[in-house]
Amino acid sequence: MNRLTQNFTILLFTAFTFLSLAMVLLPIAKAQQTSIAVVDKAKVASGAKAWKDFQKKLDSDVKTFQKKVRKYEAELADLGRSLVEKKNDLTPADLKAKQQELQKKQTSYNKELSGEKLSLDQRVQKAERALNKGIDDATSEIGRKRELTLILNAAMVVYQEKSFDITQEVTDLINKQVKKLPSK
Repeated sequence: MNRLTQNFTILLFTAFTFLSLAMVLLPIAKAQQTSIAVVDKAKVASGAKAWKDFQKKLDSDVKTFQKKVRKYEAELADLGRSLVEKKNDLTPADLKAKQQELQKKQTSYNKELSGEKLSLDQRVQKAERALNKGIDDATSEIGRKRELTLILNAAMVVYQEKSFDITQEVTDLINKQVKKLPSK
């Protein structure tokens, strides 16, 4: 083998070795640069003061709604009993008119209560969306500040070291940033 071929072979071998080593070490180097955190979004939500305040108001409104439901149920039951008691005293035409009146009132109450229930459900959905956006924004802000590569929801993690958990940090930030959730 001549000297030029020998030098070329050595150069090629060295380049191949370097390339192989780079291919092995590059993923390791990248893995060492990866920083991961975990946040328990459910725990953040339950610890958010704005959510607790919203829940108090919602609980009060739900109790008021339930009171109205019971009132309407009692009123309809009384009207039904009264109709049964008086049915022998009424003409067939009057009985039919009273039954239609009762059904009309029941339909009206059902429509009113369905509308109120829908309104309560929409308020909850709106507040949940606002809370989740606040949690995502707070989590992203912490991720940027800490230069994190990846943040996982704790619900998807089987095991983590405690040092990966940023839940309390996110809860503290959301309590500073989200003072009130939409309630209407």
